[in-house]
Amino acid sequence: MILLSTEHTIENEIQTLHQLFDAGLTHFHIRKPNYTLQETKAYLEKIDTYFHPFCVVYYPELVNEYDLKGIHQTSQNRNSIVKNTKSLSTSTHSITEFNELDSAYHYAFLSPVFPSISKVNYQNPEILHQIAQRTNFNTQLIALGGISEKNTSEVLLYFNSVALLGAIWLHPNPIEQWKKCQNIVLSYSV
Repeated sequence: MILLSTEHTIENEIQTLHQLFDAGLTHFHIRKPNYTLQETKAYLEKIDTYFHPFCVVYYPELVNEYDLKGIHQTSQNRNSIVKNTKSLSTSTHSITEFNELDSAYHYAFLSPVFPSISKVNYQNPEILHQIAQRTNFNTQLIALGGISEKNTSEVLLYFNSVALLGAIWLHPNPIEQWKKCQNIVLSYSV
């Protein structure tokens, strides 16, 4: 199970993030698309170094410097695949796009699976119907968009895992919400 950061800094974000790491978070995408390299470094500096190996960023040059989990390439950067990285991911918005990915990608988000919790009017009702057309089994398929404890079980029937954003960061108790979703995911991996 993957957690994505919010695009913009929120109150008590780093404190909450550390609590999520303590609650079992092992895969965190720092998804701050407007952050420069220096701003991303500053964000990483706030995270306990023990948790750096759980973090994924946009900047390949930071992976070794901070001992990070890997990099996430936007669709615009896919033409320059960074091979031999610890973990390489990207985002897709159709099963056709996912099927065409290079095998260098360890996993890819497919979104939005359900109406987004964090983005208004961001949805694609066709995605769940497209899953039967999956032909790429070299890359892990990760559901993103509108994922919460209410639909995680259904999603895990079709996807390798889930990525959460709004269900955690917009919830009044993000730690408890994380634990609920984590328990569902763990029950599928037994």
